[in-house]
Amino acid sequence: MDSSPVTQSFAEILTLELPPAKPVIEGLIDEDAGALLAGPPAVGKTWVELSMAIAVASGQSWLCHFPVHQGPVLIIDEESHIRGLQDRLQMMQNANPIPLESEIFFAVGNGARLDTEDGCYMMNEMINRHKPKLVSVDSLTRIHGGNENS
Repeated sequence: MDSSPVTQSFAEILTLELPPAKPVIEGLIDEDAGALLAGPPAVGKTWVELSMAIAVASGQSWLCHFPVHQGPVLIIDEESHIRGLQDRLQMMQNANPIPLESEIFFAVGNGARLDTEDGCYMMNEMINRHKPKLVSVDSLTRIHGGNENS
């Protein structure tokens, strides 16, 4: 069995007949695509992540501008703690209430990691259980053992 990586030529990629992308947040994030929200510590990345999650789960436009396609959201949070997360969510709910049954699922402090078999299994189980339209990880540096600067 040949285990070499599959490659495709420039022409092959350009001539592929692919279905249109399915947006999650129109103009920003499509299904089956990745996005990275990056910046120095304490600039508001988690607030942005939560606002995106609330928009997608509730079907409200994000930032009153970007239409979303409603669906479940999974947040794998290896940086926060439940008390702090509850405080942030309460502030957001006070400002712009959404139904309590909105499908946002949180996995906080479970030790989820991408560099271990158990961690990948755990993440896969959560994704299979909740079938999220959007998965967010906070923070990337907490779910792998590599040096993010190398």
